[in-house]
Amino acid sequence: MLGKLENLVGDFHRPISHGAGSGRNADSTRHRSFAIANGGYLRKPYIVSEVRKGDQVASSGDTLQPEPKMVIRPETAATLRRMMEGVILDGTGRFARLDGWTAAGKTGTAQKIDPSTGRYSRTQFIASFTGFAPINNPAVTILISLDSPVGLHEGDPRRAPIFKRVAEQVLPYLDVPRDVPVTAKLVQASYKQEISERRILRSTISILWI
Repeated sequence: MLGKLENLVGDFHRPISHGAGSGRNADSTRHRSFAIANGGYLRKPYIVSEVRKGDQVASSGDTLQPEPKMVIRPETAATLRRMMEGVILDGTGRFARLDGWTAAGKTGTAQKIDPSTGRYSRTQFIASFTGFAPINNPAVTILISLDSPVGLHEGDPRRAPIFKRVAEQVLPYLDVPRDVPVTAKLVQASYKQEISERRILRSTISILWI
């Protein structure tokens, strides 16, 4: 959501460049991530798997939804996938790195509106992480959203680990093949990451008690 162009005055283009000044809901954010994962093509989500008449299948999910629509060029989607992979490998989403699967994602921080002032709050935020896995043949897109988290909202010490826990349960459940060998080095790195997450959790508990 964006205001009318004639009402956007001053240096509005600066905050918009990093996402401020515009609005979107969680489903819209997840949907955009899905388009990037799907090579630039956007598919309409659906919850009906099939329609039956008696014992006969009248229509299935593949026929119930329209053809995918290309919303960004495949080349652009590929570039974005590489950038989002870098977020998990070397950036703020490193706690989302999966054991056995490649993944790509992006952190997000949105200031909430302070009802008393009608302006952005300096203390209340929506912290999110959107990602998909595996990278080359995506099976799932996952959005983690935390409303007004306590403690640090920058970086990703809380939402990325939740993405990791969800993905590592859903992918085996869906029988998605691993695309990263589980080596001793990976197991050791995963253990170190788990220890780090526990320390962060303890610090969060300390903040809550203080």
